[in-house]
Amino acid sequence: MRWNRYKGFLLLALGLSALVQVAYLRTHEFPALLGGLFLEMAATVADSGTLPTTIDGFTPAGVPFAYPPLGFYVMAVFLKLGVDGVALLRFGAPVVLLGIVALVYHLTWVLTDRSETALLAGIITGTHVSLNVYLLGASGFVRGLGFIFMLVAMLGAYQYFANDGGRRALATATIGWGLVVLTHPVHAAAAGRPSPRRGSSGTARRGGSRPARASPAPGSSSPARGGSPSSRTTARISSSPARARTAPSTAASRTLERWSAGSGTAATS
Repeated sequence: MRWNRYKGFLLLALGLSALVQVAYLRTHEFPALLGGLFLEMAATVADSGTLPTTIDGFTPAGVPFAYPPLGFYVMAVFLKLGVDGVALLRFGAPVVLLGIVALVYHLTWVLTDRSETALLAGIITGTHVSLNVYLLGASGFVRGLGFIFMLVAMLGAYQYFANDGGRRALATATIGWGLVVLTHPVHAAAAGRPSPRRGSSGTARRGGSRPARASPAPGSSSPARGGSPSSRTTARISSSPARARTAPSTAASRTLERWSAGSGTAATS
């Protein structure tokens, strides 16, 4: 029942996203948003068989090929197989977007364990206007591949930290991040951005390089040497409940005594 619910909601999210893709294809006979450069890059790779240094035709000296090349190699393979470049950009981007919807749905389901929340995330991903403009244009095929690899890296990283390790999760995260680095610079930065808070807590839990604080000897109320003054004070108070209860009143008594002594001195003078 649970698995059927998962598949049913996934199909619903994919179906609603497919409606948006069909509407795009019916209204755009050519790829939107100036995709000639990406197609020319892929065609140059397909013709040369290697990674070119410049792309001719946009400036007198050409445009430097300064972009992660994996997406263009994938496009070059399709061009070598005889697929029309314009058709590849028009139909390839919607197919990749459907894969993104499925991955977002699954990642949300893993994070929340709720099919309803995963359904909402999948619908938003597949129908959001800004995201569709970003991923359905002529450059959407390359961007979409980077987005997919980013999600794979995030899913593997989450499973690795949530399960306290695991070779399969580590391999998934590593391969996904490696592929996104070779595909899209922005998505690579998003997938590989460190989280200091999570990293520090994970190091402390897993016995990382942070040295452990020495514990006081049994029966001794004095704390171990080292650490900040506040931590030593906290250790001394917590080691003796009775002292912790009387400490505030003792401090107040000493303050009152000093104030009384001072007042008496001022009166006699």
